[in-house]
Amino acid sequence: MSVRARIFGGLAVVLALFFGVAAVSTQNIRKLVRIEDRVTATQVARTQVHASLNLLMEAESDVRGFALTGDRSYIAGQARIERALVFHVSELDRLLDRDSVQAERVHQIGPMIARRLAFMHATIRARATAGPASW
Repeated sequence: MSVRARIFGGLAVVLALFFGVAAVSTQNIRKLVRIEDRVTATQVARTQVHASLNLLMEAESDVRGFALTGDRSYIAGQARIERALVFHVSELDRLLDRDSVQAERVHQIGPMIARRLAFMHATIRARATAGPASW
């Protein structure tokens, strides 16, 4: 075999290795981007969950303040809080609709929040109509 043939053979091997490494690198970059997208979606979902919990705690605290004092300024922001809760839960539904396990969990959050809100509404009605001795 001539020197020229050996050089071309070696060059062909190097090019084949180069293209093989490029193909593997491209696949790994695509996987990394998919993983990064999932991590970002998870962080956004966690933010929505934390925002929902904070809003729920704020609403409950406001209702307790109203129940103890009868001061309606405590519950002045209830409608805003409820709208924000609906928004955050719907955002969670949208974010997690492709993940069946997480979507099932999110579908459980809505009814739980609705029960808490119903209890808060009942507390407000009871305090507004009969005063603190009614409960």
